[in-house]
Amino acid sequence: MSIETPMMKQYHRIKQKHSDSILLFRLGDFYEMFEGDAAMASSILNIALTKRNNVPMCGFPHHAAESYIGKLIQNGKKIAICEQQEDPQLAKGIVKRDVVEIMSPGMITDQNLLSNKSNNCIAAVRLSMTKVGISLACASLDVSTGEFLSCSIREGDVLDSFRNEIENNGIREIIYPESYDSSDAFSSFLKEAGRSGLGVVLRKVSDLLFDPLRAEETLKGQFSIAHAGILELEDASQVVVCGALLGYVRENLKRELSHVRWVRERHSEKILFIDNATKKHLELTESQQDGSPQATLLGVLDRTLTAMGGRLLKKRILTPSRDMEEIARRLERVEYFFTRPSDLTAVRGFLSGILDVERIVSRLSVGKGNARDLVALKSSLCKMQEVKEVLMDSEAFQEQLDGIGGFKEVIGTIEKGIVEDPPLSTRDGGMIREGYDERLDGYHRVVRENRDWIVHYQADQQKKHGIPSLKVRYNKIIGYYIEVTKPNIHLVPGHYMKKQTLVNSERFTTEELTKHELLLNEARDNSNSLEAKIFDEIRELALSHMTDLYQASSSIAAIDVSCSLALAAAQNGYMRPEILEENTLDIRGGRHPVIEKIGDEQFIENDLELNATDRRIMILTGPNMSGKSTFLRQCALIIIMAHMGCFVPAASARIGLVDRVFSRIGMSDRLAKGESTFLVEMIETSRILHYATGRSFIIMDEIGRGTSTYDGLAIAWAVLEHLLSESIAGAKVLFATHYHEITALEDNEGVINYTATVKEWNNSVIFLRKIVPGSASRSYGVEVAKMAGIPDSIIERAKHILHGLETKYGSYVSLLMREESSGKGSQKTSEKPAPSGVEAGDNTFQLGLFPSPYEILLKELKNVDINTITPLEALNILDRLQKSLEI
Repeated sequence: MSIETPMMKQYHRIKQKHSDSILLFRLGDFYEMFEGDAAMASSILNIALTKRNNVPMCGFPHHAAESYIGKLIQNGKKIAICEQQEDPQLAKGIVKRDVVEIMSPGMITDQNLLSNKSNNCIAAVRLSMTKVGISLACASLDVSTGEFLSCSIREGDVLDSFRNEIENNGIREIIYPESYDSSDAFSSFLKEAGRSGLGVVLRKVSDLLFDPLRAEETLKGQFSIAHAGILELEDASQVVVCGALLGYVRENLKRELSHVRWVRERHSEKILFIDNATKKHLELTESQQDGSPQATLLGVLDRTLTAMGGRLLKKRILTPSRDMEEIARRLERVEYFFTRPSDLTAVRGFLSGILDVERIVSRLSVGKGNARDLVALKSSLCKMQEVKEVLMDSEAFQEQLDGIGGFKEVIGTIEKGIVEDPPLSTRDGGMIREGYDERLDGYHRVVRENRDWIVHYQADQQKKHGIPSLKVRYNKIIGYYIEVTKPNIHLVPGHYMKKQTLVNSERFTTEELTKHELLLNEARDNSNSLEAKIFDEIRELALSHMTDLYQASSSIAAIDVSCSLALAAAQNGYMRPEILEENTLDIRGGRHPVIEKIGDEQFIENDLELNATDRRIMILTGPNMSGKSTFLRQCALIIIMAHMGCFVPAASARIGLVDRVFSRIGMSDRLAKGESTFLVEMIETSRILHYATGRSFIIMDEIGRGTSTYDGLAIAWAVLEHLLSESIAGAKVLFATHYHEITALEDNEGVINYTATVKEWNNSVIFLRKIVPGSASRSYGVEVAKMAGIPDSIIERAKHILHGLETKYGSYVSLLMREESSGKGSQKTSEKPAPSGVEAGDNTFQLGLFPSPYEILLKELKNVDINTITPLEALNILDRLQKSLEI
């Protein structure tokens, strides 16, 4: 058994305080990890795990820490950075050490670990039980920008809405009270949130952090207010989560968070709600293929030149507005640049020189900024003035222009005080311009004079002692010294004092050299200390304008987004939509904004006209590859773009305000969760049916395809009937299906049939991708299989089997479905006797239960009363039977 060393005692004492973190223990030029931390880190970082005194350990150089820490954070780990608090050469005994910062996925300020155009937030949640289930209060904080948001979720699908908050705000980490682990309901809810696929880390903390009084005191202290209620948060739970989150972050970063802005409550009634499934199906910001923004709506629209603008554009895509006045203002700003290309070019030229002011201010406020950040701030503020000058006469941007202050004092002070290309470190001098401070200039003169003296001293000693190879040099260990090579040692005068012996030379010093070294070091130390002090003064001056700097950043972000959307509109041929209060959709010449950019063929435009009465539901039939799914997605994307305040890919668009966009589309299994394709399909369909309203827009593709044909047909039919119900009267639906029988629902008011057209030519199928009124007569699945390269022998066999199935089973299902539709609300269907093998009123379509077509014919003929039927009715019956049998 090994004896614990004093250093390991120190390690264990510090580790005990940070048991939930990987402790990076500074030893000289390395960060070391021990015991369990070492085993975990060595596996993640792929570095060697060694042992010293039987203690497992691993480490990495401090100068390479950024990449190693980044990898640990990417793996969801919390990192405690323990630094040496004194110079090891001056320490008596064990060097003092302490944790100076804690980093985790949601608390990152290092710009190299952040994505420029995405937020990175930590959140706190508070859950409570209501009569209808769990309600939730959530606060999220982006430490890198100071943005602080809060919301309450009490209605609808709370888990789904919470997942939306996670994605919309870029939440990477969530803290919650440890007592929730003992509650089955809360624990289950949080586990589901953690399994959202959004890469969020759940972290339990002490319940004391969520104490209402403590949380309120934290907020009062942060914002210098008399009581937390002045924040005008919706309920007390929001005060608790905001205070708990702020206290947790401040405690872990070990810094005051002066850059954190006033809590802003997110009002869901002003946002077009898009659930996570729909975001994924429509590929708004991430490709389903690789998670990148390529081939997404964001990828098509993002021409932003500033990090702030990029983050704002992403937010607008994920949370479009449903405030007509706000949408109109955004469209006005886009149109301004769309119709003034010269102003667009000029403004973008200045925007390209504006750096991430939000994160610069954050770094400066938490003590991580340097002189280069001040120079970047100054140049960015100058470019903002240029932007303001170009737009000075624009009414559309008056609100943004008012938000961009002059900042003359900040710009002037940084310009006068900081050199144009300062060093990274704020401790080693070289930051402050000559002439800014007389004392500093004096120290600089002493430094220069003594450096000059040393140069002359070397020349003098060479000449005086006849040693041409004599050099006066410096290193950090022994300072200045005189170096003489071994062959010349005999020429060294007696007053030289030896400092160090090397293989080929010896090093000396003299009283004169020592005196000037002391003067030089004193001047350098005083100079560096004074430069650091001046830097802090200039930094504090800049931070005294923090509120105005954030406002200017917000204004520039909005201008950048307007430029980006105008440029995308000009390059892609978009037009300004008309936003209406009435519940209607009228899109002419609509296109898919992504596919038209990446496809090899000319994109075929299509129209959409729906309203809240006689054109509510479009049933869309047609074969695979005919463009049905593309049409569904493009209509949803056009609606989202319009609500963003963006021009749209259409010849014209009149769009009534929509409160929610839903989609059930795609075949994404979640097998890791034990959920099959069909279960996922039904879960997402259920969510639509529960939460859609009369102002919702819904796209559904191939409902029921994940199960047997007749089960799927029955489910799809029932879903459509529900969508026709009064409970969601006004909801507009695009319903693509291969179940042609469903087109019989067109007899219901509000349902229209459309089809994706194809052309048969030379035993092949040409997809015209035009959506027209009518319904498809067949699915062309066998033809598509042939196009995919399925062998001819299999294609021919498939055709034979298909003909047999359609003859034997298709006729009765088609007949029954059509009669159910036409008899809906009457006794017509129930009065008709069922064929043999099927119970009256039985809507369970099992393949083996169906009679042959000839049985159906005999049953139908048996029920005809030839004594009362008219000749015209007889012809109609005969015609119907012929069509049902496909004779």
